[in-house]
Formats: sequence, C-alpha cells, structure tokens
Amino acid sequence: MDQKVIQFFPFRSFVDLSFFQALSTKKLNDFKLDQSEKLVTGLYSIPVALSSGSNNLVSLNGDSFEFKISTVASNEYISNGVLLNFNTIDDFRNLDKGKLIQQQGQKLWNLIVNGEIELTPSKLSSFYLITFSDLKKFKFYYWFAFPAIHSDWNLDSEFLVSRVSEDEGLILAEIEKWSATVNPSQRGFFLLQKSDDGWKVGKLDQWNDFYGLDNGVVTVGFADPSSSPHHPGWPLRNFLTYLQHKAVRNVKVLCYRDLSYLNTEHRSLWLSLKFTGTDMNKPIRVTGWERISIGNSAAKLAPKMADLASLMDPRRLADQAVDLNLKLMRWRIAPDLDIDKVKNTRCLLLGAGTLGSYVARALMAWGVKKISFIDNATVSYSNPVRQSLYTFNDCFNGGKPKAKQAAESLSLIYPGVESEGYSLSVPMIGHPIANETSEKIAYDQLVDLIQNHDAVFLLMDSREARWLPTVIGCALDKIVINAALGFDSYVVMRHGSRESTTDRLGCYFCNDIYAPTDSLADQTLDQMCTVTRPGVALIASGLVSELLVSIVQHPSGRAAPATKDPDSADTETFTHPLGIVPHQIRGFLHRFEQIKVTGQNSPYCSACSDAIIDAWKFEGWEFVKKALNVRNYVDEKSGLAEVQRKADEITVDENWDFDDEESEEF
Repeated sequence: MDQKVIQFFPFRSFVDLSFFQALSTKKLNDFKLDQSEKLVTGLYSIPVALSSGSNNLVSLNGDSFEFKISTVASNEYISNGVLLNFNTIDDFRNLDKGKLIQQQGQKLWNLIVNGEIELTPSKLSSFYLITFSDLKKFKFYYWFAFPAIHSDWNLDSEFLVSRVSEDEGLILAEIEKWSATVNPSQRGFFLLQKSDDGWKVGKLDQWNDFYGLDNGVVTVGFADPSSSPHHPGWPLRNFLTYLQHKAVRNVKVLCYRDLSYLNTEHRSLWLSLKFTGTDMNKPIRVTGWERISIGNSAAKLAPKMADLASLMDPRRLADQAVDLNLKLMRWRIAPDLDIDKVKNTRCLLLGAGTLGSYVARALMAWGVKKISFIDNATVSYSNPVRQSLYTFNDCFNGGKPKAKQAAESLSLIYPGVESEGYSLSVPMIGHPIANETSEKIAYDQLVDLIQNHDAVFLLMDSREARWLPTVIGCALDKIVINAALGFDSYVVMRHGSRESTTDRLGCYFCNDIYAPTDSLADQTLDQMCTVTRPGVALIASGLVSELLVSIVQHPSGRAAPATKDPDSADTETFTHPLGIVPHQIRGFLHRFEQIKVTGQNSPYCSACSDAIIDAWKFEGWEFVKKALNVRNYVDEKSGLAEVQRKADEITVDENWDFDDEESEEF
C-alpha cells in the first residue's frame, strides 16, 4: 500500500504596532536590564476566506502582555508564548538558536508526557519570541520560533484527503456548540466520537472516557488556520506527537475550518493517517524557526526588523493622535470633509489673550499646523485663570511677552504645530504717531504677516486696534474673522470678500457712521479691561474656529455667500459637509439666545470701502500716517463725512413758516 508524507503549512507571525509600543513601555518601566523570560499570548484563527491574508498567522498586539481571555473571539485560538528581550544586538545575534528550540521542544514533550498538556492544549501551538529593542532609533529586531516535534506519520493512501460531506455536516455544529462552553485555551484541539445519537465532542483530558485503552483507531480534530485544500496547518504537528505518545497508530483527523456565519460549503477536511515509526519514545527532533521571504528569493531563516522611527517618535505619535478624531469624523460622519484644507490653512491671531488662547487651542484640535500670534502685552497675574496658554510662573518679573509665550505653549502642547509669536504694537486709528521709525517697522511687519497667512483673526480689546488689520486683510483678500465680547454677549463674524460674485458681505465697521477713534484715553480701570462672563469667551472662541472650518469647506472659500437655516426661504441652497456658512453669529448669554445676522458691505465703510482700500493700495504707509495723524481724514476719504453733511443739510420746508403768535398757539 502506497504512503504519502504529510506536509504542513507553517505558522507566520504578525506583530501589530501596539505590541512594540507596549514592549517599549515594558522595557523602560518594568524590564529594564532584566533578560528573564516573560509570558506573552498570541492568537491565531480560522480564516474567513480561502484566500485570506490571515492564513496561518499568529498575531500579537498591545494586549499580548496583559492578556484577557474574555477578548478572544469565537474563531480565534490561543497560542501561549514566551518572550526573551535582549539588552544588546550582539546577544540577540549570538544566541544558540538550535539549542534554544531543542530546549523548547523538550519542555513541550515533558508537558505531553506528564499530562499537563491535556489541561492546557493551547501549548501545543506555542511559540518562542526573541527580541532586541533599539529604543533610540525605534528599531525592533525579532524572531519567532514555533517549536514542532517531529513524529512519524504518513497519509493513508486509501483515504488521503477529503472534504466533510453533507451527511457529516452535523459534526461542525456540535464543535461550534462545544467550543462556546469551554475555556479558549482548550478548544483548539478536541476528541471526536460518533454514535447512533450523532457526534460527541470532548476535551483532551477526557481521553479515557472516549477511547479507554483501545487506541487502535481514534478520531480527533483541531482548529486549522490553513486554507490549503491539501495541507493542514502547523498546530497538527505537535498534536500528532501527543497522539504518538498515546500509542495511537491509526487516526482520523478533522481539520476544522468552518464558520457558521459564512454560509459557504463545508471547508473542513478529513485526513487519514498512519503511524510509521517503530519506537514511540525515541529522542525528539525539533524544528520551527520562522522563515522569511526577501524579494523573489526562497524563504530563509532570518529575523525580522521593524523600523518604526517614523511612527514611534513621540512627535509622530502626537500627529497620529491629533489626526485620529479628524479621521474618524470623516470616516463615520462626514466622508466629504476635506481635512487637508483645514490643516494647511495658515492662521494669524491678532491678540493672544482670552480669545486668542481659546481660538488657538480649537484650531489645533482641528489639525491646523501653522498658528502665529501678534500681541504687545505681557502676562499679568489676572491672566492664567482665564487664558489657557499661560501659567502662574509666566507672570514673574513683569510677565513674559504674551505672543511669544503663547507660541511656546502651543509647541509644548503639540510639537507638530508651527507657531511663532510677535511682540508687535499694531498702529491704531485715532492714536497719532509718536515714533514714526518704530511704528513704520511695526506696520511693515504687520503687512508681511497678513500677506503670509491665509486667515486673520481679530481678537483684540479695542475697536481701533482692529481697523488697520481689517483694511489690509480686505485689500489682500484674506479670510478675516472678528470676535468681540460684551459682559454677557458676543459677536463672531467673517468679513466679506471683494471677490464675491453675489452681494458682498460687510465687515466689522460697515455699520459705523464715524470712523473709530481713541477709545482708551481717560478711561477708568473697569472701562479699559474687558469685563465679561468667563464662559462667553469659550463660546465665542469655539464659534470662531468652526466658522473658519465652514468657510474653507465651501467651494467658494472666503467668497462664500451667507447662509442661514436650511429650511429658510432666503437661504443659499448649498451646504458643505459641516452645514451652513453664516455671516454673523450674535449671542446673548443673559437669555441664552443665539441669532444669525447677515449684513451687506457699506460703500462708505471706514475700513473696507473701495475708496479706503484703493487709497491703502496706492499710498501704503503714507495713507496710514494720515489716517492716524489727521483728524477725520478717514471719514472724508471714505465718504462718511459727506453722508453726515447731507444729513445736516436737511431744513424745514418753507410752507411750515409761522410767526411768533402762531408758535405760541402751538
């Protein structure tokens, strides 16, 4: 009778990034220089598809060190492992690997002989893992061994390999029911017995109940991670060694591969095997170091190396963590959301106080990578409790410059952000020039900063401080967003774009009948400080960041028309993945009310009218000098003064003349 040598598909390893992260933590905090063996746990599974990439994989992840039985899925099986982490690459390389795997095979054989393997059958599919962790370069060298003891079994030519028949299909349901009742460490290998009542499934420690002393022909099964139509998976090798020790000479093996929820034809295989050796307890031979394939060359014995420098570096990990929420948002809620448009928007914050601090934090949460600050103040003792980028220590010795400290704080919070702070006094209308040289330098720097950013946020305390950035931002057609606070009210608005194809939206100054003037002179302390309910700044800051995101998601960008509620009769029909793009949002905390307002550009605006923008573009600093030094210059230039004069020229109609006597009657 012809016989055929049985061939097995070897195990392969799959190590998730989270395992190396956990190993790094263990090495730094627990292992240190300890080179003793550590227990780890892997999982293998019945593949869900015949061509699945998970075939014959033993997988490890971050939970492998602190493994929980409750996490094992119904189609997963435990592989008990041992980790040996070396302190040097030389120790890793110079290990006598032949001696090691022989020792592991002998340990496994001892477990079979003394009966312990029947209590924990998962050790039949165990592994040994050697590693070296180069934590400076985030490189991990590792090599798996899946010790397998050689045993003398061949396929019986009378019954080589066949699929489970429809008549035998009930056995698969019985295995699935049995698996749900036993510990996951025991369900990978099982005993089978057929009777008039059907199939019976049992644990290895029930051997005597199933077969007694008659081991002539037995039927067993194992969870098979292979999807080959002809070859079983690696776990069968040590299972056959166990059967050899049990003095079995003929065995029918079920390679269990079926998952009930797949609703496919039976994939499980029957093997008929004969023991061909003469000595049931001869010295053991062990194999099992993992082979790897490099290019088109044949697989060879060699370790693997995971170079995770780009992933394990803390800055990279921070980048991944910041991106996670944004990616989940896109994957689960808004698949059309263009995250890169937000991340690549360069943001300039004028004002690094309460609003500036909260706006910056919100922009970072959206993944914005470029955030710059302009502020000429220093951190005072009243700031840290309201301004989240400062601490008590920042107030010492007169206080650190706010803009620079805000930028440094952002970098400490998230190193991936590119942040700069500029201690700069913005020239203010109504405040005559005291030192033209220094103010010209500040002006030139302000223009350059606005030019080199995409979005400008006006978050200052006074109206006059917002005027010049409004002019420049409008002239350069940047996204300009304004936020202003009252005691219990706030306004958040975007300035209109000169590129708008529909009605152009107004700016912060479009409703003024006079150009802004010096509002700080002769003010008392309570008038100079922004006195507001603490929650108002947080609400307004959140709206500022969300308004920016809404603008950049709109295909028209900064020129997007104002939209109200989707069911409003006069609303723009387009909405982007996050909803609408309003012009102004005004809130009133005393009655917890929020409204949306739309206002059109004024042709006489002191900041964004064509006359003012054209004057700045043509004259530059000379225009700014006149605006700051000459009283009512901006009113005249914009046309506001003429509007006022026309209003004053209204006289009483001559038909209403009356004498003194008539007036007395009135």
